[in-house]
Amino acid sequence: CLPCGHLYGASCIKRWLQQHNNSEKCPQCNRKCRLKDVRVIYASQIVVVDHELQKKVRSLEAKCAVFKKKDNDWHKKDVEWQRTEAEIRARFDQVERRVDQVERALAEFTARLDQVEGAPALVLSQGLPPPPF
Repeated sequence: CLPCGHLYGASCIKRWLQQHNNSEKCPQCNRKCRLKDVRVIYASQIVVVDHELQKKVRSLEAKCAVFKKKDNDWHKKDVEWQRTEAEIRARFDQVERRVDQVERALAEFTARLDQVEGAPALVLSQGLPPPPF
């Protein structure tokens, strides 16, 4: 503790006073003090409050909260998109199976049509109605 009452860690104030030996002043209030004037105070822990840093910490915490909310929102959207994608894939698979069924039925129909006497496959290609069975 300096004679003016300002508190500093012993190593910090010792370094300050040695670096500024011409002035021998308190870094805070500029009152005169010398190294021999420093009173040692023993404490288990000293905490220095920096209001600017506290503001910055609060601001960063608020930003973190916003990012966490956005991350949560994106996660919900991702789950929804995955569900929608699965539904679309299932529907696509159904359509593919139906297309396969229709193609097989068309192939069977064409084969049967070719077997009918006097009905060449050319009739279908010309857009004419198939002969009655």
